[in-house]
Amino acid sequence: MTMMQRELLCARECLRFSLRHPRYFVIFLLLYARSLGRWKDARPARIGYAFLQLFDDFMDGDRPCPESLEKLALRTRVAWNNGVFSADSVLSRLEQSFHTALKTLPMTEGDTAHADVAELLEAMQFDSERRTLRLRISSRSLKEHLLKTFRPSVNLLLLCSGCRARARDVPHVMEALCWCSVVRDFTEDMGKGLINIPAESLPPEVQDTDLATNPKVQEWLREERRRGNALLEASAVEVNLLASKDPTAARILRTFTRSMRKYLKD
Repeated sequence: MTMMQRELLCARECLRFSLRHPRYFVIFLLLYARSLGRWKDARPARIGYAFLQLFDDFMDGDRPCPESLEKLALRTRVAWNNGVFSADSVLSRLEQSFHTALKTLPMTEGDTAHADVAELLEAMQFDSERRTLRLRISSRSLKEHLLKTFRPSVNLLLLCSGCRARARDVPHVMEALCWCSVVRDFTEDMGKGLINIPAESLPPEVQDTDLATNPKVQEWLREERRRGNALLEASAVEVNLLASKDPTAARILRTFTRSMRKYLKD
């Protein structure tokens, strides 16, 4: 593909995400606004977002898949690790484009980004397995899994935006992102079979289809929403401290912490 074809494919997919939910349109606007004046340097961020979000849509069941999700995930992960792509689908073409775009980064940063993508693909595949098998996992396992999802995501966003800061510099922001993901998408996730409630907090005798309305689960959800206030206060302190060291990273992360406040309820 030519560079123009890659960019058009990327923009098309970003617009398709936006049609599904307004928050994806906000991400689309932010990505492309930040690309103005530094179009080439920001290419990894644009194409990486399109590739990873499309893969996530397949794994979550938000985009119809012509084959089994297990086969798609395995082929995508093998291609990423080997650097050999078939280019016979939109996903594979975006994957190849992102792989190529990361080569423009300094070698150490490119290697780190490559490993972060591999970890993120694995985490998203596990979400697919959790959803289809309706797995109930422990609090510790759930926390580790959510961090494995958001840590590489934030690292890639900051790296591809030219920032020095990384996820390890903002642990409270990371925890807040995990928290928000659960409470924000609670109803939607439960409808898909994705159970983001610790097994210890789930009544074992209650069927999966009745979990969302179960009083014990609803009480757990209210406690989670109340817990979010302290997380976001701590996140705001972290971001403010980061501003003097890495103002670009602080601006990016502040956008997320502010948007999460709408999910503080009860």
